[in-house]
Amino acid sequence: MCLVLVVDDEELARVSMAAILAMLGHEIIQARDGLEALLIYRMKQLKIHLVLMDIAMPRMDGIAAAKVMRAVNPAARIILVSGDAAQVPPEVEPSGFLLKPFRSKALCAIVQQALEGVG
Repeated sequence: MCLVLVVDDEELARVSMAAILAMLGHEIIQARDGLEALLIYRMKQLKIHLVLMDIAMPRMDGIAAAKVMRAVNPAARIILVSGDAAQVPPEVEPSGFLLKPFRSKALCAIVQQALEGVG
């Protein structure tokens, strides 16, 4: 199906999101923080269909990484994830926002919505 970059510094959250999306048939790449995500994105941006990224991470947070990804590719599809809805500044304009904790059904729905028209 699609290549999804899953970014979260919490291993359990990252692995869980990756496993759920893999069960839907997506190919997954994982990153532990925004800096690692940017390195991967710059190498594979033409192949990555969606970035699913936590906001609060060490070294580089998800908002800073999303801004750089959008500068590289204004059409980048980025879903931000956080335990605090107030963390998303309006200038980021994510393709979606997922509030932690969430159910796998909510994750699948927002990913499907963000990927509409891809393929």
